[in-house]
Amino acid sequence: MDRRESRAGRITAIARSPLVHFLIIGAAIYAAGALFTPPAAEDEGSTIRISAGDMQWMEDSWVQRWNRLPTPIERQALILS
Repeated sequence: MDRRESRAGRITAIARSPLVHFLIIGAAIYAAGALFTPPAAEDEGSTIRISAGDMQWMEDSWVQRWNRLPTPIERQALILS
């Protein structure tokens, strides 16, 4: 009987811990958010367009920094960054 009582006492002490309460409430808030928040709509139609002037500005900035024109791979990296 003594082991059962000590085990029950430990469980009671753990259940009264503020950390356990914090974790349970946090899990409940997270679950409620997942259940009641609608999934984000994917915006497939959005496209970012870079004008010729923007591209020229990026190339000019590259030349000022590196004293040479960017290679085709570097130009592509400028567009993607």
